[in-house]
Amino acid sequence: MNGIVGHADLETAGGSIRSEDQDGPVTAKTLGGSIRIVGHSPAIDATTIGGSIRIDGADGPVVASTKGGSITLTGHLSGSCSLDTAGGSILVALDDASELEVEAAGSSVRTDFDGLVADSGRISGRIGSGDAGKLSARTVAGSVTVKRV
Repeated sequence: MNGIVGHADLETAGGSIRSEDQDGPVTAKTLGGSIRIVGHSPAIDATTIGGSIRIDGADGPVVASTKGGSITLTGHLSGSCSLDTAGGSILVALDDASELEVEAAGSSVRTDFDGLVADSGRISGRIGSGDAGKLSARTVAGSVTVKRV
């Protein structure tokens, strides 16, 4: 799907989903494929059972959940953001203007933000003032990285 204005509600039972240059919120759900969202969507909700999730250019709240893949997210987050996977790693690349409280957990963790502490499988702290929202990221069997773009 390319260049749609307004809310996009995308769903498939057995395939991948790709959305580019969406001018509005995106909801994407699939049981058996990956999800790729590219562009500056103001709100994203992405769920898959059997694939990875890649979001490039987020600009607001993001909820992303997968049981069998990794999550990669770049952009500017605000509001309540939740990233959850059981079988993969999580990579979050944020711009320097981000103002988030962060709580993350994984088998290993890394960050290059000064306001965050990575220790014993956890990342916690604030990026900037932390006033624009909260990022929660959790993986059971993978790493979590929160870094600058």
